[in-house]
Amino acid sequence: PLPSPPEHLLSNPQIQATLKAMDKDIKVETPFNIDRLELLFSTHPNQPFVASVIKSLRQGFWPFYDAEWEEESKQHIDNYVSEPEDIAALRSHRDQEVAAGRWS
Repeated sequence: PLPSPPEHLLSNPQIQATLKAMDKDIKVETPFNIDRLELLFSTHPNQPFVASVIKSLRQGFWPFYDAEWEEESKQHIDNYVSEPEDIAALRSHRDQEVAAGRWS
C-alpha cells in the first residue's frame, strides 16, 4: 500500500491550525472519477493497494518518508524576499498563474 502521513504529523496542532487557516487557499483537483475508479478496481486482487490509492486520491498523497520530513523540519533558512520590487514581481507572477488556473 501507499504510505499515509505519519500520525504525529496528522495530530500536530500547529500543522492542523495552518491547514485550517489556509483551507480556502489549498485546492486539490483530480481528473479522475474516484468513485468510478474504485468500482472498476473492486475485483482487483490487491485490495489493500487499491484502498491506499483510493484513499490517497481522496485525501492526498504522502510524498515523504518520515525521516525526510524530520530533516526538512529541522532546516530553517531565512531567504524571504523583502524588497518591494521583488514582492511586486512575485505577486504579478502569482496573479498570472491564478488567472491561468495553475496556482496551487
